[in-house]
Amino acid sequence: DSDWDLGVYYRGAPDLGRLAALASAAQGSPVQVAGPGGWGPWVNGGAWLRVDGVPVDWILRDLDRVERVWEDCRAGRYEVGVQPGHPLGFWSPGYAGEVAYGRVLADPAGELTALRHRVRVEPGYPEPLRRALAGAAWEAEFSVAAAAKSAPAGDALHVSLCLARA
Repeated sequence: DSDWDLGVYYRGAPDLGRLAALASAAQGSPVQVAGPGGWGPWVNGGAWLRVDGVPVDWILRDLDRVERVWEDCRAGRYEVGVQPGHPLGFWSPGYAGEVAYGRVLADPAGELTALRHRVRVEPGYPEPLRRALAGAAWEAEFSVAAAAKSAPAGDALHVSLCLARA
């Protein structure tokens, strides 16, 4: 039921009371803001609100973590983490994708804009990450083979999960 996702980037501890007041003012009624960890390890937290009848999700992002993950991606390291709402896991390169393709609406210190420039321009798509992701492609074939072994036993759940992962 969400039409808009807004990333709320922060450094340090976000002021949840201030964010809740801002969200409540935008919505015209009280809004709860989930703090870091409140929505799992990869989606730091956020809020669900309606603005002029339009569903809007605020998604908290720790800018220090986003920068660390980007540096890992540049070095060919990525993670696929367990995250509620992401049945196949949250792929850490997604942080860089959000920064690269999202629209910056406000950035008083220019930090998000600077990171966006680095992600989009310097050096382009990281070759070490490309190699690492391509190197993991064998997992799809492995998952299909695992599904084929479970199918004769009628293990529909295992087959479905393996094929979804593939």
